[in-house]
Amino acid sequence: MQVLAKGDLTELAEVTRKEDQLSIAVNQIIENFTDTARLANDIALGDYTSKVQLRREKDALGKAVFLMIRTLREAGEVCSAIATGDTSLKYKLKVITSSWRR
Repeated sequence: MQVLAKGDLTELAEVTRKEDQLSIAVNQIIENFTDTARLANDIALGDYTSKVQLRREKDALGKAVFLMIRTLREAGEVCSAIATGDTSLKYKLKVITSSWRR
């Protein structure tokens, strides 16, 4: 688990029995972080088309990544509109709703 604490997502915990809930949970965390890291890399490369799969209603990191992608996509649309001479600014960035806040 020390490698996970330092950001290394390449090693899974060894599950020795079906009842080993801690190792199973750690592996789920590693899988979730790996998916989120992939999304962050897509964003860094300018790809805002990735779909975010929320793990549950209170998936704070998933919601943050979803909102980041949506905001960047919308900002890109505004920039494209301006670049083509559309200065009417009919495009607006959506406001984060209170239901997505903690």
